[in-house]
Amino acid sequence: MAFKAKRPVLIRIQPQFVKDIKSGEKKEEYRSREFVDCNCLILHQSQEGQGIVAVVEVGPSKIEINEEGKERHEYPILRVFDFKETIPIETAFDNTPITRKISSRYQDFTYLRDNGEWTPESEAAAAEAVKILLSTHKHTTKTFPKQPKQDG
Repeated sequence: MAFKAKRPVLIRIQPQFVKDIKSGEKKEEYRSREFVDCNCLILHQSQEGQGIVAVVEVGPSKIEINEEGKERHEYPILRVFDFKETIPIETAFDNTPITRKISSRYQDFTYLRDNGEWTPESEAAAAEAVKILLSTHKHTTKTFPKQPKQDG
């Protein structure tokens, strides 16, 4: 089955968490803000070896509320497209429909689109950018089974 990215998000993530995601040890990605209608995270490794290291297919978010009443969004990791080499952020989207400059601030994220709102054109351009990224860079694909819900 071919992967079609929907509203991909570029996230900055620390190397130890990248390693855990790639190995399957980290089965969810947690964020305090919801990525609306998103099924794709593009992992930009922060610190040493900076650059895009993987594309991750995620399932719909589950919302948890902590003791302080704050939301936490949990995205189950379904599949990881692990790039053989790190892709520099400065050149990652050169051959794609995306022309926007991506922030490189620590723990930052951005939707992969050129304008401020999702339109059919920006949806198509973002999906095409991920497709081009995957087709032009060697990668391995790992699929992780859904974890059964534990009763507690």
